Amino acid sequence: MTKNLTEGKPLGLLFIRFAFPILLSMLFQQFYNLIDTMIVGRSLGAEALAAVGSTGALNFMIIGFLQRRLRRVRHSHGTGLWWGKKKMP
Repeated sequence: MTKNLTEGKPLGLLFIRFAFPILLSMLFQQFYNLIDTMIVGRSLGAEALAAVGSTGALNFMIIGFLQRRLRRVRHSHGTGLWWGKKKMP
């Protein structure tokens, strides 16, 4: 079953079904960070909590970099560049 997101009403039920897993994963990531902060703050103290908080920006940067690299791989794979069927423009 193939759905085309470029035709019809883009803000309809199809778009919500497409975005729901992404929103759900973001919600779970926030819950993980909240619980992690609570556990570290209660069991290890303020210094450990500061260390966990300071790595947030580093994690964000690494994840962003990897997402960018994987986007290029997915594009190359989808367009045939990965398999040598096309030449890079």
